[in-house]
Amino acid sequence: MTADITMQKEGGGTRYRAPVRHKSDADRSKHEEMGFHGGWGTWLARRL
Repeated sequence: MTADITMQKEGGGTRYRAPVRHKSDADRSKHEEMGFHGGWGTWLARRL
């Protein structure tokens, strides 16, 4: 997978953007099944 992560100051915080591209639908599905999206959101929320 490839991620293009950007962060930009906004008001009193930071705007965070991380679009991700996978080589195939199968790779994307595998990451979904592993809980990647929810895990990433949990990790990020703990750092805010």
